[in-house]
Amino acid sequence: MRRTQLSSLDTIFLQIETPNLPMHVTSICVYDPSTATGKTVRFKEILELYQSAAEQEATLRRRLLDVPGDIDYPYWTDDADLDIEFHVRHIALPQPGDWRQFHIQIARLHSRALDRSRPLWEATVIEGLNNLEGIPKGSFAILLKLHHAAVDGDSMQRLMLAMHDLEPNPSPSSKSMSEVVVEHAVPSTLPLILNSYRNAVKRPFKLGRVTMRVAKDSLQLMTVRKKERHVTLPDKTSRYFQGEISPHRTVTSVEFVFDEFKELRRIVPGSTVNDMALTIIAGALRHYLGAKGKSLDTPLIAQVPVNVRLESQQEQIDNQVADFNVSCYSDVENPVERLEKVHLATLAAKKQLEIMGSSIKKEAMDALGPLTSNALNMLLQKSYKLSAVADSKYSGPNFTFSNMPASPIPIYLKGAEYVWATALGPLLPNAGLFITANSTLGKFVFGVTACRRMMPDPEFFQQCMRRSYEECRATMSDTAV
Repeated sequence: MRRTQLSSLDTIFLQIETPNLPMHVTSICVYDPSTATGKTVRFKEILELYQSAAEQEATLRRRLLDVPGDIDYPYWTDDADLDIEFHVRHIALPQPGDWRQFHIQIARLHSRALDRSRPLWEATVIEGLNNLEGIPKGSFAILLKLHHAAVDGDSMQRLMLAMHDLEPNPSPSSKSMSEVVVEHAVPSTLPLILNSYRNAVKRPFKLGRVTMRVAKDSLQLMTVRKKERHVTLPDKTSRYFQGEISPHRTVTSVEFVFDEFKELRRIVPGSTVNDMALTIIAGALRHYLGAKGKSLDTPLIAQVPVNVRLESQQEQIDNQVADFNVSCYSDVENPVERLEKVHLATLAAKKQLEIMGSSIKKEAMDALGPLTSNALNMLLQKSYKLSAVADSKYSGPNFTFSNMPASPIPIYLKGAEYVWATALGPLLPNAGLFITANSTLGKFVFGVTACRRMMPDPEFFQQCMRRSYEECRATMSDTAV
């Protein structure tokens, strides 16, 4: 029976998971079946597609195997009893099937944790999308949930694209599919325990190396900051969207024209699409909080995941991500000034990540081992209480922003054309807002998920996003002239 041990980074997403904080990533794709044979795609065909994919893609057929006592990181092992009809479900929206109903249904599905006793994924086919503005009538969606312990945004997207075709009626592949052998042997725990002891012996040496490296890199970082006057995080930040996360979610999405979006950020030379996205999000948060009578004197902090996958790691499915925290300057009213500050702040954060090394977090967790890292993650769960008791001015990020890749070209699923997509990330301890972005088919689409207690009115936040975008467009167009 094949076994692959999870990395410390993958395991973190298992350790911080609670009933209120499910740790999966969700992709939502909408398809127009008018291009398919007979202008329809049957649910049976989608079941067959996922059955075939599970036979070829290990991610869809592997489940967790814990080490007794959690004394080492868990393993992936093949599930010999994969039940595809458990993992692929079929529902329909009630009429009229509009965007509000669609977002509510997505929020319900996204809020439910995956079953850890089975392979960590689920797909839900959603029909009844008859009144989504901008989407052809009769379209259907597929909502795919995959645990973050199994994939990051990049590998999830590659897995999803592998199930699609570049034309509606492709010719049969000349490549023969390799047969996958799934053994039914009862897994023995003795080899796992012996390997855990071997790993434990190595950890003190790893910890020594990591400590020396952190000390050396920290000195280099201090020197660079003084020499180049790098932007650092503010001493005092806002606590909005922080606190204990409820089990309930709200979801919305908003899209803009991608070419126009790209042009806007050129008002600040060197700024990126992500800088522009953070600038618009900051403006939306200003409007959202201002309408509720909240103070805007201190900025909100974004946690930004970064894909650090090397060319040699393209075929690896596990997490290859690092992250940095950066101010989105929500306390700055003028969009151009805000974009300038965001751009400088992200440059400084990326420089810090470069100096410290994108793998330092993973190496530190490897050296500490699962028991110590689990204890640290339990403290993280209560970080909002600890910072309040300590009256800390800086209490960590308020939200997460992630640019998750999507297909830039038309693709097809069983002949149905892919016409729209967004993605949702997992809420993290003490941060009840997660905003994704992707560019697809000429659109730039934001996906927003939040703790319902912290953002009970996602439609209003959607309006704030549009208002912020229009302000940016007006101000930057005037500045350019």
